[in-house]
Order: sequence, then structure tokens, then C-alpha cells
Amino acid sequence: MNNKRVENIIKNMNNKGIKQLIITSPSSIYYILGVWIEPGERLMALYINSNGTIKFFANELFALDSNLGVDLVLHKDGDDSIEPIASICEDNTVFGVDKTWPSHFLITLMEKKPNLKFVNASPVIDEVRMIKDENEIGLLKEASIVNDKVMKDLINSLSKEKSEKTVADNMMSLYKKYGTEEFSFPPIVAYGANAASPHHDCDSTFLKKETALSLI
Repeated sequence: MNNKRVENIIKNMNNKGIKQLIITSPSSIYYILGVWIEPGERLMALYINSNGTIKFFANELFALDSNLGVDLVLHKDGDDSIEPIASICEDNTVFGVDKTWPSHFLITLMEKKPNLKFVNASPVIDEVRMIKDENEIGLLKEASIVNDKVMKDLINSLSKEKSEKTVADNMMSLYKKYGTEEFSFPPIVAYGANAASPHHDCDSTFLKKETALSLI
């Protein structure tokens, strides 16, 4: 667990008058715990109390390492996964929930804890994540350098014999060449009129002389 990031989150909780919160976004949990989980329909929630109490609620099927630096509370399929959370919630306080938590979990907690005031707590962690630490800045710089290298190689490889789809397929091999493994989203290669579409799906269009080109 990244203790400095947790400290900043608690500081922002206090600034906004939020006593307790639950974080469920996989990217935000990765930001704090350094572990990436796509929970699907199962519950995953990081509970933070401004008094410093932190617990991670998750299904045992996620096979989590017990050395995450946080109290781990596991449940099985078929268990009442909300009850362990409800049991530690302080009544008559402001309780923040991020925008990604499925409503069936939230509604159940609201039924179990009617004396809590629920608010959207996504801004609490979003604002903290806006300010990058030295490690994040270093990773961003490294990623930018890799991207510049790939774009240079890709542009040099363009030809009228290669369709948008062919160039897009080549992008992955170029990124692997420089040590990356996947895209954050499917690449967009767009020629001609297609370049005016910000969410174009690559097709069999070929590059022509003096036409627009977009590589994303």
C-alpha cells in the first residue's frame, strides 16, 4: 500500500467533510495498493476512515497476496458481502462512495446503514490523482519517449500498399519492440476523410497522396 497516497486521500476527505469512504474503481485501487483486479460482478471495495482505519474487502477467488499492507477481509460467493462493511461503518456520519460501485451493492449498504449520509466521493481521490508524484512523472516521461519512437518508426513504414488495418496491426509489434505489452485502447489509424472521425474504426482504406492522416 502506498501510505503517502493514502495520507493525501485522508487529507482531502477531511477537507470535504467526509468521514468514511469506499473506493471501488480498479484503477484507483491499483493507485493505492499496486494490484489490478477486474472484479466483474463480485464485490471489491477499499474502505478508508479518516481516523486511519483501512480495510480491503474482496472475494477470495481473487487470490490476493496477504502482504498488501492493508487489512484484508475476504468473503466467498454466496456470503453476504456487504455485512462486513456495514459492521465497521460509523453511524451518523458522511459516507463517500465512488461513482463506479454497482448500485445493488450501494443500495444494500444504504438499507443496512440508514443513518449514514451518502455522497459521491470520486472527487476525493480524483483530485489527489491529478497531482503526480515523482514516480508517476518518471513513468509518464518514459511512456512518452517510447510513444515517440513508435510513431517515428510507424510513419517511416507507411506506404500506399498498407491499409489502415495493416498499419494498426503493425503498431503492436512496434510497441513490443520497445518493451510495452498492450494498448490502453484499440489504436486508430485513419486516412483521408476517416481522419475527421475521432473514434474511427480502422478499415481497408489505403493511403493516397496528399490526403489527411491520423495516428492515435
